[in-house]
Amino acid sequence: MKSFRERGIRAVKMDDIAHNLGISKRTLYELYSNKEDLLVEVIKLQFKLRQERMEELKKNCNNVMDILTGVLGMQIEYASQTNSNFYKDLVRYSRAEKLLESYYDNESSEAHEFFAEGVKEGFFIDKVNFDIFKKIMANNIKQIRTSEEFSDLTYQDLFLNYLYVAVRGICTNKGIEQIDAFINSVKLS
Repeated sequence: MKSFRERGIRAVKMDDIAHNLGISKRTLYELYSNKEDLLVEVIKLQFKLRQERMEELKKNCNNVMDILTGVLGMQIEYASQTNSNFYKDLVRYSRAEKLLESYYDNESSEAHEFFAEGVKEGFFIDKVNFDIFKKIMANNIKQIRTSEEFSDLTYQDLFLNYLYVAVRGICTNKGIEQIDAFINSVKLS
């Protein structure tokens, strides 16, 4: 996954992967019949590890905003390691793309309960229709990931700048204060 994220999926050849693992290309093809099979397995592992990190994060947080800034920190870390070509290349691997979308959809369904808790805790504006917000976010993030219009920017810069505006926009003053403190600790480009 590190190679796919750093260089983009198309730039990583099965020869490269076999060489980096210290195995023959034939052995690699015995395990995975093609690059997409390997990519699917790597995505499954990536999300398993991500879920473990999120569960650990939830155990150590006091409120919704602590969880949110922890998740944003994880996303920023991931974005800093991801070449924008990764998502542009992903559209050529339909099974992998659908798997990734299903993971994001699953996380999105859990987010509704999270938002409601944030409203109760006074961090999020209660007037926001969260279903509409989720759809807007999902469409905008997909556009950002795949558009050539943003090809001169890093995925991390795009992610930070977009999420800062989007997340801050649904926050109360109490939430804005915490998001601003978090973003100031990250340093936007």
